[in-house]
Amino acid sequence: NFIVNLLILLPARIADIDAQFAAVKEANPQFADKTVLLLEGTLFRDSVQVQGPDWRHEFLTQIGLTVMAPDQD
Repeated sequence: NFIVNLLILLPARIADIDAQFAAVKEANPQFADKTVLLLEGTLFRDSVQVQGPDWRHEFLTQIGLTVMAPDQD
């Protein structure tokens, strides 16, 4: 029953979170001109490592920021 309930409620919860990200974007139009790069948080041999696959930083785009590709200058 738990899994069935989870599968029923999960899509609505995801939609709620997406709506919250959209609200952040709407409340912060200044994000439209900002480019960001999500990093792992440590420096190693004078370089940085990019944090994971695209879905891990999708929220940045949802709030209106432009995500810089790791090889983008």
